[in-house]
Amino acid sequence: MPVSLALLFFTAIVDKLIPSGTNVVLRMAIHLTLNILIAAVTLEILRRRGRQNRLAMNGGDGPGGRELLHDEHDAHGHAEPAHSEPEAHGGPLGAREPITVPVH
Repeated sequence: MPVSLALLFFTAIVDKLIPSGTNVVLRMAIHLTLNILIAAVTLEILRRRGRQNRLAMNGGDGPGGRELLHDEHDAHGHAEPAHSEPEAHGGPLGAREPITVPVH
């Protein structure tokens, strides 16, 4: 369900549940609390989904997976990077030819 649809749905329901004689400031505070609650739930869902995707793709919890967190080379005393300069990969970053993207 899109977040905007959920926001409209819950706002309409909560607005009907608020008594008609309620102060404007209290009504605003109730709607603000609802928006914060919906944002927190949305962020929690995205956080859990991101963790599931990382585990499925990389086998780890961090941004690069377990292979970056527990590098075997560090355990053997090889803490130096393989290449010290960006030129070792064919030039500075961004020096490659542009990629043609087809337009649909």
